[in-house]
Parts: sequence; structure tokens; C-alpha cells
Amino acid sequence: MSNDKTKPPGAKPPAGPPAKTVSSPVAPAPKTPLPPPPPGRVAPLFRKTDWLTFLITFGVVLMGYYLTMAPEMTLEDSGELATGSFYAGIPHPPGYPVWTIYTWLWTVLVPIKNVAWRVALG
Repeated sequence: MSNDKTKPPGAKPPAGPPAKTVSSPVAPAPKTPLPPPPPGRVAPLFRKTDWLTFLITFGVVLMGYYLTMAPEMTLEDSGELATGSFYAGIPHPPGYPVWTIYTWLWTVLVPIKNVAWRVALG
């Protein structure tokens, strides 16, 4: 079998005038985009339940840390770093400047217990 799509012998051409192609010399005007619809009400990023869960978790973790915090000096650099925090000085290179200023604020703002406890609390 052949795949040729030729007219069978004896087929007549269609009656009537030949079809004309319509072409326009002018291109159609481009469509202007529609403006976006006005924004609706956006849902909040955090719900009240999320904030409540955050506060409960923060409270539980803070209480656990407070109950297990060292009451005095611990090993390694804690004495040197607590002294550097108390005087807002440089304990040793590299000095940890941001940490030192942060813990200095805790030693000034919290007036109870000793300096090591206040630094550990911070």
C-alpha cells in the first residue's frame, strides 16, 4: 500500500470559484494590558495562636535555663570574660566586642546576685 494522498482518477475539482485568501495590509493594534485587580485583605503572617505558642515556649525554656544556670564561676574563660564584661573591657584577643557590650548591659541593668550570674543570665 502506498501512503500517497493523491486524488483518485476521475475525481472532479470542487464546484465554485477558487477560495481567496484574505490578507490585511495593516497589522492589528497591540492590546493594552489590563491593570491588576486591587489587592484584597492579606492574612496576617502570625496568628494569635502562633504568638501564644511562642510565649509559652519562651517561658518554659527560660525557666529551664534559669533553674539550671551556674550560680558562680565555671571553668575555662568564664572568670576572665565576666571581669571583661563588668568593666566593659577587652578580655583577650579577639575580644568578643559585641558579646562584651551585651553582657556589660546585663551587669548594669540587673542589680541582683554576683557578676558571673548576671553574665550567665544575659
